[in-house]
Amino acid sequence: MNEQPGTPTDSSSLIYLAKVDGLAYAHACLGVLLIPPTVWREVVLRGEERAAPELKAIRIAVESRQVVALGLEKPDLLQAEKLRQAHRLDAGECEVLVLGASRSLVLMDELRATKAGISMGLRVIPALILPALALQAGVLDEPQALASLQRLARVSTARADDVNKIESLIREGTS
Repeated sequence: MNEQPGTPTDSSSLIYLAKVDGLAYAHACLGVLLIPPTVWREVVLRGEERAAPELKAIRIAVESRQVVALGLEKPDLLQAEKLRQAHRLDAGECEVLVLGASRSLVLMDELRATKAGISMGLRVIPALILPALALQAGVLDEPQALASLQRLARVSTARADDVNKIESLIREGTS
């Protein structure tokens, strides 16, 4: 198993954060964002094929080592396949969960995968909470955190009540 320190990250979270220029504050809060092979293919290689606008931010984050692509060994790939079959998840999500098993934490935004991660005893962080964490860490100020939260809400599948709760957390964090 690859023991590179950092936080395994799924495709959706990586794309959302890239779209809102949030990769730097995600890195400041969670360390290196670790990307397994399937997530790399989904985001970077397919992104190149369709000229995805978020790809530029991801490439910059890769060059600065805020985002690192990892390989998986055969036992990890087998474990990911077992998870895929058991939970009916995408391959990338399963690879993130396998990487997260030795780290106890993943950055993930897909509901079924989040439930699977929690059932495995992992701490699952959604991208939407990162502006509040960045405020708490002193990386963003309140206006920046609120603006980033609103941008994440627009590019993601966030529910309004979740956005409102996090907005309240951000406002309470500075009062």
